[in-house]
Amino acid sequence: MALRQMMRQNVNRIRQTQLVQAVNRELALADLSGRFATALVGTWFMPTSEFVLSNAGHPTPLLYRVSSGVWSTCETKPREHFAMQNMPLGIDERTGYSEHRITLQRGDLLLCYTDALPESLDGSGKYIQTAGLLDILQSLDGTPSEALIQRLLEQLESASPGNLARDDVTVMLFEVTTKSVPLIDTLL
Repeated sequence: MALRQMMRQNVNRIRQTQLVQAVNRELALADLSGRFATALVGTWFMPTSEFVLSNAGHPTPLLYRVSSGVWSTCETKPREHFAMQNMPLGIDERTGYSEHRITLQRGDLLLCYTDALPESLDGSGKYIQTAGLLDILQSLDGTPSEALIQRLLEQLESASPGNLARDDVTVMLFEVTTKSVPLIDTLL
Protein backbone atom coordinates (compact mmCIF):
# COMPACT_ATOMS: atom_id res chain seq x y z
CA MET A 1 0.00 0.00 0.00
CA ALA A 2 2.88 2.36 0.77
CA LEU A 3 4.39 1.71 -2.66
CA ARG A 4 1.07 2.40 -4.36
CA GLN A 5 0.71 5.68 -2.47
CA MET A 6 4.28 6.73 -3.36
CA MET A 7 3.56 6.01 -7.02
CA ARG A 8 0.38 8.09 -6.90
CA GLN A 9 2.24 10.99 -5.28
CA ASN A 10 5.05 10.90 -7.84
CA VAL A 11 3.37 9.81 -11.08
CA ASN A 12 3.13 13.29 -12.59
CA ARG A 13 6.49 14.61 -11.47
CA ILE A 14 9.00 15.61 -14.08
CA ARG A 15 11.84 13.84 -12.24
CA GLN A 16 11.18 10.17 -11.54
CA THR A 17 14.17 10.01 -9.20
CA GLN A 18 11.91 11.32 -6.42
CA LEU A 19 9.85 8.12 -6.68
CA VAL A 20 12.93 5.89 -6.69
CA GLN A 21 14.41 7.70 -3.68
CA ALA A 22 11.09 7.51 -1.79
CA VAL A 23 10.82 3.76 -2.43
CA ASN A 24 14.43 3.29 -1.36
CA ARG A 25 13.89 5.19 1.90
CA GLU A 26 10.75 3.19 2.66
CA LEU A 27 12.52 -0.13 2.08
CA ALA A 28 15.69 0.93 3.93
CA LEU A 29 13.65 1.87 7.01
CA ALA A 30 11.59 -1.35 6.89
CA ASP A 31 12.87 -4.48 8.60
CA LEU A 32 13.87 -6.52 5.55
CA SER A 33 16.35 -8.80 7.36
CA GLY A 34 19.18 -7.87 5.01
CA ARG A 35 17.15 -8.26 1.83
CA PHE A 36 17.05 -5.70 -0.96
CA ALA A 37 15.51 -5.22 -4.39
CA THR A 38 16.76 -4.07 -7.76
CA ALA A 39 14.58 -2.01 -10.06
CA LEU A 40 14.39 -0.07 -13.27
CA VAL A 41 12.02 2.86 -13.47
CA GLY A 42 11.32 4.18 -16.93
CA THR A 43 9.23 6.89 -18.51
CA TRP A 44 8.52 7.25 -22.22
CA PHE A 45 8.06 10.89 -23.25
CA MET A 46 6.52 10.81 -26.71
CA PRO A 47 6.96 14.49 -27.73
CA THR A 48 10.77 14.23 -27.61
CA SER A 49 11.06 10.46 -28.26
CA GLU A 50 12.98 10.10 -25.01
CA PHE A 51 13.05 7.16 -22.65
CA VAL A 52 14.08 8.31 -19.17
CA LEU A 53 15.63 5.54 -17.12
CA SER A 54 16.58 5.28 -13.45
CA ASN A 55 18.51 2.18 -12.45
CA ALA A 56 18.57 0.88 -8.88
CA GLY A 57 21.18 -1.88 -9.04
CA HIS A 58 19.57 -3.67 -11.98
CA PRO A 59 21.44 -5.16 -14.95
CA THR A 60 22.15 -2.54 -17.61
CA PRO A 61 19.53 -2.58 -20.38
CA LEU A 62 20.56 -3.40 -23.93
CA LEU A 63 19.82 -1.10 -26.84
CA TYR A 64 19.32 -1.92 -30.52
CA ARG A 65 19.68 0.98 -32.92
CA VAL A 66 17.84 0.29 -36.15
CA SER A 67 20.06 2.84 -37.92
CA SER A 68 23.20 0.76 -37.30
CA GLY A 69 21.69 -2.70 -36.83
CA VAL A 70 23.84 -3.18 -33.72
CA TRP A 71 23.03 -4.14 -30.13
CA SER A 72 24.97 -2.37 -27.35
CA THR A 73 24.75 -1.69 -23.64
CA CYS A 74 22.58 1.24 -22.70
CA GLU A 75 25.07 3.11 -20.59
CA THR A 76 23.44 4.90 -17.71
CA LYS A 77 26.14 7.31 -16.61
CA PRO A 78 24.82 9.49 -13.81
CA ARG A 79 24.42 13.24 -14.22
CA GLU A 80 24.45 13.98 -10.49
CA HIS A 81 27.06 12.67 -8.09
CA PHE A 82 26.16 11.20 -4.73
CA ALA A 83 28.35 9.40 -2.22
CA MET A 84 26.35 6.24 -2.93
CA GLN A 85 24.51 6.11 -6.20
CA ASN A 86 22.08 3.83 -7.99
CA MET A 87 22.45 1.06 -5.41
CA PRO A 88 19.75 -1.62 -5.03
CA LEU A 89 16.70 -0.48 -3.09
CA GLY A 90 16.66 -0.96 0.67
CA ILE A 91 20.41 -1.03 1.35
CA ASP A 92 20.94 2.55 2.52
CA GLU A 93 18.35 5.31 2.78
CA ARG A 94 20.92 7.95 1.73
CA THR A 95 21.48 6.45 -1.72
CA GLY A 96 20.91 8.90 -4.56
CA TYR A 97 19.46 7.96 -7.93
CA SER A 98 20.03 9.52 -11.31
CA GLU A 99 18.17 9.65 -14.60
CA HIS A 100 19.50 8.76 -18.00
CA ARG A 101 17.76 10.10 -21.11
CA ILE A 102 17.89 8.01 -24.25
CA THR A 103 16.56 9.41 -27.52
CA LEU A 104 15.04 6.60 -29.52
CA GLN A 105 14.05 6.43 -33.18
CA ARG A 106 11.32 4.41 -34.84
CA GLY A 107 12.36 0.73 -34.84
CA ASP A 108 14.87 1.04 -31.95
CA LEU A 109 14.56 -1.60 -29.22
CA LEU A 110 15.35 -1.45 -25.50
CA LEU A 111 15.72 -4.78 -23.69
CA CYS A 112 15.40 -4.85 -19.90
CA TYR A 113 15.95 -8.10 -18.00
CA THR A 114 16.71 -9.63 -14.63
CA ASP A 115 20.10 -11.04 -13.67
CA ALA A 116 19.08 -14.58 -14.63
CA LEU A 117 20.07 -13.80 -18.22
CA PRO A 118 23.71 -12.68 -17.79
CA GLU A 119 24.13 -15.32 -15.07
CA SER A 120 23.15 -18.07 -17.51
CA LEU A 121 25.86 -20.53 -18.46
CA ASP A 122 27.29 -21.12 -21.89
CA GLY A 123 28.10 -24.57 -23.28
CA SER A 124 31.39 -24.72 -21.35
CA GLY A 125 29.81 -23.81 -18.00
CA LYS A 126 30.94 -20.16 -17.87
CA TYR A 127 28.63 -17.21 -17.23
CA ILE A 128 27.62 -15.59 -20.50
CA GLN A 129 27.52 -12.11 -18.91
CA THR A 130 26.44 -9.04 -20.85
CA ALA A 131 28.89 -9.67 -23.70
CA GLY A 132 27.37 -13.10 -24.30
CA LEU A 133 23.87 -11.65 -24.30
CA LEU A 134 24.94 -9.10 -26.89
CA ASP A 135 26.42 -11.88 -29.05
CA ILE A 136 23.20 -13.90 -28.87
CA LEU A 137 21.06 -10.89 -29.69
CA GLN A 138 23.27 -9.96 -32.63
CA SER A 139 23.00 -13.55 -33.93
CA LEU A 140 19.21 -13.17 -33.86
CA ASP A 141 19.41 -10.27 -36.31
CA GLY A 142 16.33 -10.24 -38.48
CA THR A 143 14.12 -11.84 -35.85
CA PRO A 144 10.86 -9.89 -35.60
CA SER A 145 10.53 -8.03 -32.30
CA GLU A 146 7.44 -10.08 -31.42
CA ALA A 147 9.54 -13.25 -31.37
CA LEU A 148 12.82 -11.84 -30.01
CA ILE A 149 12.31 -12.63 -26.32
CA GLN A 150 11.19 -16.18 -27.04
CA ARG A 151 14.17 -16.82 -29.35
CA LEU A 152 16.60 -15.29 -26.81
CA LEU A 153 15.29 -17.51 -24.01
CA GLU A 154 15.42 -20.57 -26.27
CA GLN A 155 19.10 -19.83 -27.04
CA LEU A 156 19.93 -19.49 -23.34
CA GLU A 157 18.11 -22.70 -22.45
CA SER A 158 19.77 -24.65 -25.27
CA ALA A 159 23.23 -23.43 -24.19
CA SER A 160 22.81 -25.07 -20.78
CA PRO A 161 19.58 -26.80 -19.79
CA GLY A 162 18.27 -25.40 -16.51
CA ASN A 163 19.69 -21.93 -17.16
CA LEU A 164 16.36 -20.24 -16.68
CA ALA A 165 15.22 -22.44 -13.78
CA ARG A 166 17.85 -21.27 -11.26
CA ASP A 167 16.52 -17.72 -10.82
CA ASP A 168 13.49 -15.59 -11.56
CA VAL A 169 13.33 -14.46 -15.18
CA THR A 170 11.74 -11.22 -16.30
CA VAL A 171 12.37 -9.77 -19.75
CA MET A 172 10.75 -6.66 -21.24
CA LEU A 173 11.28 -5.42 -24.76
CA PHE A 174 10.32 -1.88 -25.70
CA GLU A 175 10.01 -0.92 -29.34
CA VAL A 176 9.45 2.53 -30.77
CA THR A 177 6.62 2.06 -33.22
CA THR A 178 5.48 5.60 -33.95
CA LYS A 179 6.97 8.89 -34.99
CA SER A 180 7.13 11.81 -32.60
CA VAL A 181 3.98 13.74 -31.82
CA PRO A 182 3.42 17.02 -33.70
CA LEU A 183 3.90 20.10 -31.51
CA ILE A 184 0.24 21.10 -31.78
CA ASP A 185 -0.84 17.70 -30.40
CA THR A 186 1.67 18.03 -27.56
CA LEU A 187 0.28 21.42 -26.61
CA LEU A 188 -3.29 20.10 -26.69
